[in-house]
Amino acid sequence: YLSRSNYAPYRNFALEARKDPTNAYIDYLKNILLLNISDVGSPYWRGRGISSERIKKTETLSDLLKIVGEGDTTLLEREDGFVKAYMPKGVRLDDLYSSSSSGTTGNPKTIYHSLVPLTTSALNEAFGIKEQIGYDEIRRLEGTKLLALGPKGAYQKELEELAKMFKMEYVNLGFNTAGLKKLSPEEMMMRISPVVARANEELQKGGIGLLTASKEAIPWLGDLKRVKIVKLSGTGIDFKTIRRYEETYPEVYFIPSYGHYAAMSSIGIIRNSKIVYFPSWPFSYFPVHDGHDFVRYSRKGDILMILAHPEFLLIKRDDRGIRERPQNPFSFDGVSDISR
Repeated sequence: YLSRSNYAPYRNFALEARKDPTNAYIDYLKNILLLNISDVGSPYWRGRGISSERIKKTETLSDLLKIVGEGDTTLLEREDGFVKAYMPKGVRLDDLYSSSSSGTTGNPKTIYHSLVPLTTSALNEAFGIKEQIGYDEIRRLEGTKLLALGPKGAYQKELEELAKMFKMEYVNLGFNTAGLKKLSPEEMMMRISPVVARANEELQKGGIGLLTASKEAIPWLGDLKRVKIVKLSGTGIDFKTIRRYEETYPEVYFIPSYGHYAAMSSIGIIRNSKIVYFPSWPFSYFPVHDGHDFVRYSRKGDILMILAHPEFLLIKRDDRGIRERPQNPFSFDGVSDISR
């Protein structure tokens, strides 16, 4: 995938950043920045007046981010905000997959992802799941179903790719999540009840290897005891939450994930009674910042979300979390104790 279309010029930078996160990431990010401030870049970043020479001469990531500053996510609240503000020239919207926020932390926003970061996110999930359940259990997933209960668009494409990696049958249970949290309980149920009903039908049939769902959706679903793995997302998930589910369904593996409309899925690794999340590096990166510089390991601060794709660049403070060291199978930093 990296050799195709928009990603071809950045293939080597992305691969080097994947192999050497400490030293090579800044080169990858510089190239995405230089694209976005060029004549073919995005209108928003072109209009910021950022000097290409300053980007090229900057040696540290901290200094580079001070030069660039943060993006404006309010532009993404508009119906055509992504296209008019953030999409570089030459990118075709038809080649991308939409992703919308539910409105938990403000007005709904919509962006678009290409297949490359979505596949990378799925690959990270595959690595993280295999690390926690073992290769033999992964092999048993072959031929079973993957029920993807969640947002339409990018999320579904990511899980379709994950199903291919595990040789599973992908079942699309997507629904429109744009502004979902702004709806009344009655309106919310009207929107999601058809896919919940279909999910329960599939659960009754059996043969489910992997179910993906938010913590909030679990009470609407039937008996999960015949599911092999539940990949669980949602606000407020912690080690105790996972353990409670495991006590209720001892036959099922519960794997946490941190889903973000802009940053895709970050798989959670459970270590020493805590969950550490790892993003789809190098396309998503979550350095933890204290307002002046990056914090040391095990310290809490603001998550400075960096999304660096040829189709979309966004740098924005988002949730709060604790900076964590790399853990098997990942060679880059993770983040834990995520809160809004």
